[in-house]
Amino acid sequence: MPNDPPSGGSHRGDGNNRLKNMPPPQPKNAPKPKPLVAVKPPQQAPKQSGGNMSLNDQAKEALKTIEVDAKDAGWRLAGKQFIKMTREPLVAFLSKQAGDTQGIKEKIGAFFDTDLGEALLASMLSMGLSMIPETAGEIPRRLARELRIAAMTEVGDVVADLLMGPLRQVAVMYLQNIPATTRSEPAALPVQSEQPKVSVNDVLNASTKIPTQVPVPVGIGGNQDSKQG
Repeated sequence: MPNDPPSGGSHRGDGNNRLKNMPPPQPKNAPKPKPLVAVKPPQQAPKQSGGNMSLNDQAKEALKTIEVDAKDAGWRLAGKQFIKMTREPLVAFLSKQAGDTQGIKEKIGAFFDTDLGEALLASMLSMGLSMIPETAGEIPRRLARELRIAAMTEVGDVVADLLMGPLRQVAVMYLQNIPATTRSEPAALPVQSEQPKVSVNDVLNASTKIPTQVPVPVGIGGNQDSKQG
């Protein structure tokens, strides 16, 4: 029949197409390709701003901050109390070694009451605590650190006073020499004095009045009498 496809041509065409689409032969020892795995991007934690934090989170953050600050304040308080506890016995010991007189004791006590004396005592105590072995725990090392910080602070304050003291005096003198500015009140407007009102009739009456008696100068009549005599 004319509509029937040829028996052999179609099979040959299909075989050629299959050969073209087949992958090339690979050696036996070739490694097998690894299957592709989809890599998920790292998930970022949502950022919470201060406005989006709940009241519980804000309270927790505040409590953590207060806890850390309280620990630091406790260590600094312990350092100050340690300095005060060792000051009086050290003054007594040094005054006894120097002669045990009242004047020497007062001078030594006055020196340790100054900033430099307190810094010196804190540094000495810090050095002593640093020599304690680490097996004693964290307390000696942390207390030694606080004492070193206290000594540095006191010495730095003294140096800053030496540098900034003249500048403060100059600023005070400059401010004292500035004249005080007073609030000036506006000047008052001049007050016009009230003048009597003069009418036209008054002017006419004054111009029409004729004096009844004309005064005669005394000197003129006396001179005439003296000439006649």
